[in-house]
Amino acid sequence: MGCGPATTKQVLNYLNGSSESQSYYAQKLGTTRDGTDFTVVDNVLNNLQSNYTYSYSTSLPIETWKYAIMYSSDNYHPAVLDLKITGN
Repeated sequence: MGCGPATTKQVLNYLNGSSESQSYYAQKLGTTRDGTDFTVVDNVLNNLQSNYTYSYSTSLPIETWKYAIMYSSDNYHPAVLDLKITGN
């Protein structure tokens, strides 16, 4: 299936106490054999729960990223990250 639908399922299960199948989320996310466009994950999460607001950002400074992760962890709020790791 893929990490986008699995991540979405896990977060919604945690926040809502239940979730649909990975296939359901794959359809909502537009997941293909090439994967999931993570720019739509926040929209699906926001549409299917009301506890938190998720947003997509392409370039957070490392200190902002660290703060977001620590804040999420300290407040039992699941964070969703799509990392692009390059050889640099």
